[in-house]
Amino acid sequence: SPFPYKEEIAFFTLWQNGWLVDKEYIIYIIIVISAIAALVWEIWRVKRVITQFTDILYKKCDAEALLEISKNGISYVPNRLYKNAGKADKKRKAMIIYFERFYVEALNAKGRYAESLEYLEQHWESNRNAKVYVLLWQNVKLNLACEQGNKEEYQKIFMSAVLAIKQNKLMAAQKLYMEENYKGAIELLENMKVQVCYEKVCQSYKLAECYMKQKKYDEAKECIKFVQEYGNTSVMKEKALAMAEQMEN
Repeated sequence: SPFPYKEEIAFFTLWQNGWLVDKEYIIYIIIVISAIAALVWEIWRVKRVITQFTDILYKKCDAEALLEISKNGISYVPNRLYKNAGKADKKRKAMIIYFERFYVEALNAKGRYAESLEYLEQHWESNRNAKVYVLLWQNVKLNLACEQGNKEEYQKIFMSAVLAIKQNKLMAAQKLYMEENYKGAIELLENMKVQVCYEKVCQSYKLAECYMKQKKYDEAKECIKFVQEYGNTSVMKEKALAMAEQMEN
């Protein structure tokens, strides 16, 4: 038996350890396996929650909802779940990186680039050397340069950006657009592999801008129609509505 048990020998009753006790290394193996299983479960649970938050923007294009949730998440300390204040604060620090990322992404999706940059540079609590911070910061700087129509600044940031941004076809198309290479931007956007609704909305809006510059109004209208239908609370929908009014006038 693996567990301690009684054994009758002649007139005596002896306790035998059992092979599980005799072979202590097996106990340690079981402890390690249990710890790994608990860790895997925790990682899976966290990833599932993160996916649900990500879907709010990338599948539903609801920037306002994600902004509100992430804003509350940044300030939330789970004191009710953890009686020990130290443990509660530790748990908050482990989760805040995700809420900070969602907060900045939601601000960007609302077109509030100056606020995004202010948060990143003055209020960001997580590691500023992490890849996610660098990616978000460069993304915001590019959006600001685009908003200001600063072609030189956009090119400068884009050329020195991390590989993930250089390979982003939306960002690359914006660079071509600012260089007035509308045909090249359209070709790049049309060959773009879209995976989520938010990407499709951004792609459609940028195509509409390019078609407008080429005076291809029918093509622009189709793109604007898609953004109006699926843009939800993103800034792209607001811009598409303004573009539609401009076309009517």
